[in-house]
Amino acid sequence: MNCEWVKKTILEAVEKFKELWAEIVDISLPMTKYAVATYYIIMPAEVSTNLWRFDGLRYWHSSTKPYSNMEEFYMNNRWEWFWEEAQRRIVLWAYVLSAWFYDAYYKKACKIRTLIIEDFKKAFQKVDVIISPVSPSVAWKMWEKIDDPVKMYLSDAYTIPASLAWLPAISVPAWFTESEDDEHELLPVWLQIIAPQFEDQRVLEVAYVYEQATNFGKKTPPWFED
Repeated sequence: MNCEWVKKTILEAVEKFKELWAEIVDISLPMTKYAVATYYIIMPAEVSTNLWRFDGLRYWHSSTKPYSNMEEFYMNNRWEWFWEEAQRRIVLWAYVLSAWFYDAYYKKACKIRTLIIEDFKKAFQKVDVIISPVSPSVAWKMWEKIDDPVKMYLSDAYTIPASLAWLPAISVPAWFTESEDDEHELLPVWLQIIAPQFEDQRVLEVAYVYEQATNFGKKTPPWFED
């Protein structure tokens, strides 16, 4: 339900851009449907190559648990202090970069990232910036999705493509919409603005114009004011 409210709010933001003399052009980014899967292969591989440095000898925390060999020593340090999500990404990294699965997963994901980059290049031949929701749903409650990592990952579907393509992007308030659990509870919806590579200033300028025109960043939901 709240996905429809997010869509409605974003379309209202599009109308505001029209009022600000922006020309709205529909574009297609067909390869971005693979972005979440691609990102969660490439990102753990790249992040975890840095996480392995935290061995408790040169860097980071050293566990006080007893150990009989260096393998136990490393496991104590890493599993004791890495949060579950970091642990999950380390396991994914070890899997996709292993000799048996490197070509099937990591190498293939890098090729798909190239296709996503090409999609954006074609789109930016038609438009100056791309606007989209930040998330398909409103903000979650604290720890709401903690036991369902897949749902957490899918909520990144709109922001991940820009990260994969190395594009500057910014999130700005688009207003408040109804909660899925309580129609009287209004939660924030955010708008994403994406520009071509190295066009960070363009992102900031468009975001500034939109924020000055709406003043949403300084507004609070009606229930908060009461």
